[in-house]
Amino acid sequence: MNQPIDRGTLQALIADMSPGGETIVHGLFQVLCKNFPETLERIRGALEADDLEQVREAAHRAKSGCGTLGALRLAELCAATEKAAKEQQAPEIEDLLVEMNEEWAVVETASRKLMAFLSGGGG
Repeated sequence: MNQPIDRGTLQALIADMSPGGETIVHGLFQVLCKNFPETLERIRGALEADDLEQVREAAHRAKSGCGTLGALRLAELCAATEKAAKEQQAPEIEDLLVEMNEEWAVVETASRKLMAFLSGGGG
């Protein structure tokens, strides 16, 4: 089973932001934990309103943030959602939204554990 947050991506990010990489990454995960649930709601609302351009935009923005922080499966789901919106595939987006919610639950738990670790000075 793949890790919800890719260690190699995370280690490279921390190294690239040194000195203070752990603190910066901690802050980025705080932003992710605050914003991603809002993104899911934005996608859900746009899908219900049949505004697939808004779905595409929200998925696109989320994709890069998730990928940067190593939530690679979540980034893949965002990319697939973006593509499905561009291709006007609303039923596929509904299925992807279910998968994104499930993956987010796993990523959020891992993110919160990681933030606790980083705020404890480990790294």
